[in-house]
Amino acid sequence: MGRESGAGGPTRCPSSPSAAAGGSSSAGATPRPAELRRAVSRELPKGLDGELAEQLIAAARSARDKAILALLLGAGQRIGDWPDDRHRHGVLGMRLEDFDEKEGLITVRLKGTRAEHRVPTSADFWPLWRRYLREERPADAPTPAAWVGFRRGAGRPLRYTAFERALRTLAVEAGASVHAHMFRHTLAQILVSGSGLAVAQRQLGHRHISSTTAYTYADQRAMVEAIDAAESQRRREQAQPPPGETHAFPYSPETIACLEALARSRRGDFDEL
Repeated sequence: MGRESGAGGPTRCPSSPSAAAGGSSSAGATPRPAELRRAVSRELPKGLDGELAEQLIAAARSARDKAILALLLGAGQRIGDWPDDRHRHGVLGMRLEDFDEKEGLITVRLKGTRAEHRVPTSADFWPLWRRYLREERPADAPTPAAWVGFRRGAGRPLRYTAFERALRTLAVEAGASVHAHMFRHTLAQILVSGSGLAVAQRQLGHRHISSTTAYTYADQRAMVEAIDAAESQRRREQAQPPPGETHAFPYSPETIACLEALARSRRGDFDEL
């Protein structure tokens, strides 16, 4: 590199940083613990296997019960009850006007607050709902309740005890232990893992996000993978040149000035090619 620089003397460039050209040093690296400790072991709220849930819906004796189970699974709302119009809540506390098939939405009253909660439900619920209205619910039923009883409770709002008894019979025949709230747990876990806490909280109607986090769980392997991913991301960001910097390696200012001088001095040679 003996070409004369514009200042008159030979251009002497300092050596490139060996660390930049020949790999990274382990100095300063944050050691990753070999094992992450889990403080308390806990289980998620018990949901249903998807196959079992579909089996229960198919085995239900009436279109009404099929529709209720499909709604529990597809909307994730509490089963609720209809003791009277003032205290009605949940799925069993719904009125006919609470179903909006055109928009695919339902409205339930939340437990405790009695606030109205409008949410979507799965598309496979609506054919069962129409069948129930067409074949089983009396058009002249003396109640605004969407779900009415049969036999002794004919024409009156379906109560929780009657529905739970029918569900328990289905569960025994399927060889399983099932209660209505397990349908809610099932959808909650699907929403949390697939769509995140915010979506799950809104669908389930939880006032506090801490209630929704009951459906989350990170095991030790997931935690280790998350730390590895965060460390890789941090190293990629550190390797990127600062704004305006285009050099592949962290050359010193003297080295950069030397390279730029060489480039300017040879520009005329390339123009002749």
